[in-house]
Amino acid sequence: MREERAPAYRNATPQDAADLVQLQADAWRAAYRGLMPPAFLEGLDLDAARERCEQALHGGASMLVIEESGQVVGSCHFETRGDGRDGITPVELLALNVAPKSWRRGHGSSLLVAMFGRLRATGCDEVFLWVLSGNVPARRLYEATGFKTDGDARTNRELTGFPLHEVCYRRQLTDDDLVTS
Repeated sequence: MREERAPAYRNATPQDAADLVQLQADAWRAAYRGLMPPAFLEGLDLDAARERCEQALHGGASMLVIEESGQVVGSCHFETRGDGRDGITPVELLALNVAPKSWRRGHGSSLLVAMFGRLRATGCDEVFLWVLSGNVPARRLYEATGFKTDGDARTNRELTGFPLHEVCYRRQLTDDDLVTS
């Protein structure tokens, strides 16, 4: 009988770029079926995305990964926004991806909890994100981990070239978030 090891969290490195890009493509193709045109999802340029990912990681991009049995099964990418005025240092969660074969195993929520702890330890007070309004499973995950809609909505064409309807979620971080796994 093979012993299962607990998932491990670590910062992504440029050497993870190919795995991260494949993970994102697989997650997008599964999660966004019916929300984005099939031709767009099938036409994702993984080589160009890998180059962008490597450059971002070499440039200090903040990405946290979760590994299971030595394989990256999830990632989140986040970035500080604004200048911390009014005593608030907001961070935007730019992406959360979990390999479809690992869905419904708690990796998304545990990755968020690990991120909350790391961010709070650096003084971060708030995390926000934009999610497709029709992505109900993702919205449920965010709500289950303490995010609340703030009433903001937008139509974003920047990522794909066609309109994506998104809603904003926010979560305040407290010292209770300092406990990480």
